[in-house]
Amino acid sequence: MASLLVAVACESVQQPAKNRVINRPTGSLGKAVNTAGDEFAAGYESASKDSFLMFTSNVNGRESVYRVPLPKVASDDSVRSISAPLHEMSSALARNTGTVASNGHTTVFAVSAAVQKELARILKTSGAVLGGSDIFERTATETRNVEELNSAAWDAHPTLSLLKNVEILVFSSDRMSNDGFSAPYDGVEHIRADGSRVRGNADLWYSFRIVGEQRWSAPRNFRSLQTTDSVNTPSNEYSPFIYCVDGTPHLLFASNRSGTYDIYDASLRIDAATKTMAIQSVQALPSGTDAVNTEAREVFPFIPFPHRATSEQQLIFSSDRFALRSPLDAAEVGAGGLDLYRMRTQMLCDIPDTTPKPKVIPKGNLRYVVTLVDGRTGLPTVRQGRITASVDTRSGTITRQTDSAQLVIDLMANDTAVAGGNVRVVATGGSDYSKRPCTEREPIITSYARRRISDRIQQLQTLQRVVQYDTAIQDPPIPVKRAAQLFETLSKGAKYVASTKRKEYVDATADGRLRIGRDTVLTVDSLPPVRTVRKKRLEFYTDTTYHYDTTFLPASSFDVASVRTQASGLAVRWPQQDTVINDTIIVYPLYETAAPCMQVFATSDSVRNVPYFQTGFWEVNTSTGYKRHLERLRKGDLEDAGWIELNWRNQYWGSRTAGEVTDRLERRRLEYRRKAEIIDGNITTLVQRTSHMLQRFWREHGADTNAKLIVSMMAYSDLRPIKVGRFISDTGIRYIAASYDSTRESFGTPTNVFIRPGSSLVGVDNDTLSKLRAYFGYTAVHEILRTDSLYASLRSQGLVVLPTDAATPAEYQERLRSARVIVLAEGRKVDMTVNPSTRGYIGDEDDYYALDAVRRVDVHVRRIDLRAPAWIVPECCR
Repeated sequence: MASLLVAVACESVQQPAKNRVINRPTGSLGKAVNTAGDEFAAGYESASKDSFLMFTSNVNGRESVYRVPLPKVASDDSVRSISAPLHEMSSALARNTGTVASNGHTTVFAVSAAVQKELARILKTSGAVLGGSDIFERTATETRNVEELNSAAWDAHPTLSLLKNVEILVFSSDRMSNDGFSAPYDGVEHIRADGSRVRGNADLWYSFRIVGEQRWSAPRNFRSLQTTDSVNTPSNEYSPFIYCVDGTPHLLFASNRSGTYDIYDASLRIDAATKTMAIQSVQALPSGTDAVNTEAREVFPFIPFPHRATSEQQLIFSSDRFALRSPLDAAEVGAGGLDLYRMRTQMLCDIPDTTPKPKVIPKGNLRYVVTLVDGRTGLPTVRQGRITASVDTRSGTITRQTDSAQLVIDLMANDTAVAGGNVRVVATGGSDYSKRPCTEREPIITSYARRRISDRIQQLQTLQRVVQYDTAIQDPPIPVKRAAQLFETLSKGAKYVASTKRKEYVDATADGRLRIGRDTVLTVDSLPPVRTVRKKRLEFYTDTTYHYDTTFLPASSFDVASVRTQASGLAVRWPQQDTVINDTIIVYPLYETAAPCMQVFATSDSVRNVPYFQTGFWEVNTSTGYKRHLERLRKGDLEDAGWIELNWRNQYWGSRTAGEVTDRLERRRLEYRRKAEIIDGNITTLVQRTSHMLQRFWREHGADTNAKLIVSMMAYSDLRPIKVGRFISDTGIRYIAASYDSTRESFGTPTNVFIRPGSSLVGVDNDTLSKLRAYFGYTAVHEILRTDSLYASLRSQGLVVLPTDAATPAEYQERLRSARVIVLAEGRKVDMTVNPSTRGYIGDEDDYYALDAVRRVDVHVRRIDLRAPAWIVPECCR
């Protein structure tokens, strides 16, 4: 395991200027490397070559790769080489590169300038730049865009290592990530599909490839490896470098998570065989005035090759501490911006000894403890719980079971059959507890379940945005005059007269001939250097909105995996000391109350209660019915029906003048209109509650053919006898009237109701009117109830019987036995419980206003069981 100690200062160079000594910061490299521009991305061309230091500099206004002989790196002379050849390819292609990395097989670098077709042909380059910057790789035959790693965002700062026969590539990218923090454009806010917000930043990504293969594996975000220590954060992570890959690997990188950019060290574990890695720890390098990390920016860490087994290394990195602390002094000695520094720091590189050693069995004992807990309380109080755990060892599988809340498996170090190597643990559990509530009015635990959260795409929306990108352009050739010498050779015997006007001169050749030379001026085409321009383009992208559902699967039927083994089991390396591994299985209790065996929709208060149905005459006074009544009163067949309250001829509300609508009648009509809105809601609520009761009834008693659900509708009239009135309709009504008597636990004798058009309503008991109200109340409710999917399904199977389904009472009574849902309608004549003391609508109390609540349809929904010959109310009801 690597440990970081305090960095030790390297050389300190003094530069005299203007009769005074300017002290450059500790570790600063000389003028052969540092300039007034930015110097960064130090590296060597190959892991086996260490004679040249390579780096990127923008001192000439564009980023180019340079290399300087190592002996000149620390000197303070002014020697500096020009752009370095990059495997016979122009270094101008490596722009905004980060490190130019090579492992002996492959060289990788980043390109942010578009590769033009002609230049691409000459350099054997394939692939254009996809995003703000892309990663390219150079082999012995060609340079190509690594399309399998790149995105439409910024991809750069690659570093490359080789472990056995596997190449490892780490790079930085600000692509939109689902499993990390990265998002395009530094600081730009994005809203994810789940509603969370993220600001643009770059994460580190990694990929593997076997030497000789063409394509890299799909890049993965380092956050997928993170537990407690973090490589990636909501801040930027840049400039990775892998050190000591053959031993105890370290991932060095820069991050501004602390406010400014510092260099961090992540200790890794890399398995070349399985192409996997893990993060062991992450910590910042030492900080201080003369340390690696300071108040300035420190980026692009690099440790020269070869990496040998040691605890102290020479670290090269970039920092702008000189320009930040003393900008005038920095400018005076030709430094500034990011400069390269070299310091010694301690970081363990432990190259393993591959000499075969005898197998040693560790001495530690291993205990695995798994607990079954209630997900609501977090306590081990699950009723009738069960746990099963299995441990795969080198000698076989060990399986343990228990009916208690906790299971313990001990693996002892002195048991050579299981000790040593790795073990794999899988644990599942559940509960067989099941109880149906009977008479409880408060919820009780009825069972336990596994919680599953799933998502589905709710909406896909295509959006657009304007993005900026850099591209390289080639300006047209420019005619340039250039001085040149022309020569002409005379043969033997030829004569030539020299001209001083043309500035000719003559000399002799080795074979005795004369050569005449003259100066002239030629005009040639000069190709300007490639330059970078920033352009804009419209980019389309898809914004996805997800809908999340939570479902519960019964723990009695589905095993619930433990928290630590639910993915693919828990792999455990045998410990060096006694170790306890705690695990948890979580199940969630399901609560229910006893099913109501009866719901009563009956009241005299039409405002505060749901089940009130006031009727203007026989039809239900819904909003739709109210409008239809008015149309019939204005120009229809009810125009002469003076016994109807809303008619202009009514004795209480109307006028004796033909067609006159009094203020009193208008107020009454307003009352009916307002109550119609209440009745609309009453019917909807009644149907909803009935539907919920039907669903639970069918879920719990669907298989019991003797279980029935009865919907009873009972219509009432008030005590005023009708002296004048008739049933005004084009068609008659016919249904079977019946009722259920819970006291006698039986159905009353069904009767056939047939009311013809024009039938008289006159009578002291208002029997005909109550029968009409029962029929129209039933149809108003059934019109909405039949849209319920479960009710409609039962109806299609012939399991629902309606008052209008049978032609005779005998047929209706026979169908009751096979039906599962029974709808009853019955006229109950007059409700005598309300008897006004004042005859007429003349006050606010004790008069006919109290009769408004009497004209109604009461609805009862109840559960009964057929136990021939009785129809009994079940015992388990509330």
